[in-house]
Amino acid sequence: MPCINNTWFKRQPKISINLINQKENHTTAYTTLDRIEGEATVTADYDTDFSHVEITFEGTARVYTQRTGPPHAAPELETKQTFLRIRQHIDESVYSSPQVLRRGQKYTFPFSFIVPDRLNHQSCEHGDDENARQRHTQLPPTLQTSKFISRCKYPVDDMTPTACRVSYGVKVAVLKRSSKEMLVNRTKKIRLIPAYEEETPYTACGDIEKCSWRRIKDIQYGMMRDKLGQLIVTAFQPKPLRLSAPECKISETGNSSAVAHIRFNPVGDETPPCLGTLYSKLRVSTSYSCNPWTDSPSHSMMGYPQTGTRVFAKSLPLSSLCVESVQWTKHTVEDSLIDDYDQVAASETATKNSTAGIFYTASLVVPITLPQTKAFVPTFESCMISRGYALELRLSYHSSNTFLPSWVEVKVPVQIVSAGGTTHEPLLPPYTPSAESPDKLII
Repeated sequence: MPCINNTWFKRQPKISINLINQKENHTTAYTTLDRIEGEATVTADYDTDFSHVEITFEGTARVYTQRTGPPHAAPELETKQTFLRIRQHIDESVYSSPQVLRRGQKYTFPFSFIVPDRLNHQSCEHGDDENARQRHTQLPPTLQTSKFISRCKYPVDDMTPTACRVSYGVKVAVLKRSSKEMLVNRTKKIRLIPAYEEETPYTACGDIEKCSWRRIKDIQYGMMRDKLGQLIVTAFQPKPLRLSAPECKISETGNSSAVAHIRFNPVGDETPPCLGTLYSKLRVSTSYSCNPWTDSPSHSMMGYPQTGTRVFAKSLPLSSLCVESVQWTKHTVEDSLIDDYDQVAASETATKNSTAGIFYTASLVVPITLPQTKAFVPTFESCMISRGYALELRLSYHSSNTFLPSWVEVKVPVQIVSAGGTTHEPLLPPYTPSAESPDKLII
C-alpha cells in the first residue's frame, strides 16, 4: 500500500520565479528595452527523471467571441496566439548526470531577457499590407482584467473587456525525458507598456477626411420652424497624450488640449446664439476579433466597426466648462482673416444663408486631463486586438428668441503615446527572439 501511495500521489517538482528588484505584493512593470532579470528555482520531493529545463519570455493574445450556429455547436470561439517567444539559453552542464532532480536538492537557473522594440514579421498575418505590418509588429501593451492588475501598485482599471486580453510572462517548464512533454510549468506574469511614438493624424485616423469632425445644425424658431441661421462646430485631432511608462499614468507634461471652432451663418440680421456649457468625455474603445482584421479597426473607434468585430466602449467624463461669456467675432465673406478650418465653406455657405454675407466665429479651448484612477495604455493596433480613444465634445446653446437649450456634438480621435525605458547592465547576456513562427490556436 505505501508503494501505491508513493506512485499515485507523488508531488510534482516545485518551481519558483523571482525577479530582480521586484517589490513584495506588486506586479513588476516593464517597457521597451528594459531588461527582465531574475532566477528560477526548481525543487523536487522525490527523485524525478527529466529531459531539460526551458525558460522563455512569452507574449500571448486571447480573444473570446460568441459563436452563432446550430445548438450542438460550441457557444464560444476562442483564439489564442503566442506572438512572442524568447528562449533563455541554459548550459546543460548545470544538469546532473543522469538528468534526475534529486530529492530535496535546489536547482537555480538565472535568466535575462531584453524587451524588443518589434516583433518578427511572422507574427503579423497581413504580409501584403506594409502599413498594417508596421503597426502590427509593434508589441501590444498588457491588457488584463482587474483581477490580475489589482495586485499592481498602479491604477487597477485599464478598461479591458473580459473577452480579450494581452499578457506577458516569464515561463519556466520542466520537460519529461521520454515524451518531451511538460512535467510541470509555471509562469510569472509581468505588466508591459511598450514605447509608442506619435503618428500623423492620417495614420491614427485611417482616413484623412475623418481627422476633423464637423457638425452642422440649423437654428430654427417658432411653430413654423423659421430658419434663423446655421451653426457649424468643427474640432481637430489634438496633440497626443503622453504616458510615463510603465506606470500607465499621464506625465505632468503629457496633458493636451483640443480647440473647438464655432461658426454661425445668420439669415438676415440674426444675432449669434448664446452659448451655454461645453462637456467633454473620453471614449475608450477596445476592438477585438477572432480573425485578423480585413481593414483598419480605427474606424470602430469613431462608430464604423467592420463586420465580425466586437467593440467594447466606455466613456469617461472629463470636464464641463461654462462658455456663456465667450465673445463672437464678426466677419464678412471678403474678410481675409477667415480661419483655415472653414476656408472650404466660408464664402459658399455664408452667401447662401446671409443676404449681407456676414458670419460670426468663436473658438473654445478644451483642456484634456485624464483621471488618475484609470490605467491607460497607448493607442495600438494588432492583428486581432486594438485600443483607440476619442474625445467627445457636447455644446449647449440657445437662440436669442428662446431659453430652451439645444445641443451639438463632435467627436475627434485622440492618440495616447508612451516613452521607452532606459537600459541597464544585465547579469547575463540578453537573448533576442528566435525566428520561429508564432503559435496560433483556435478552439
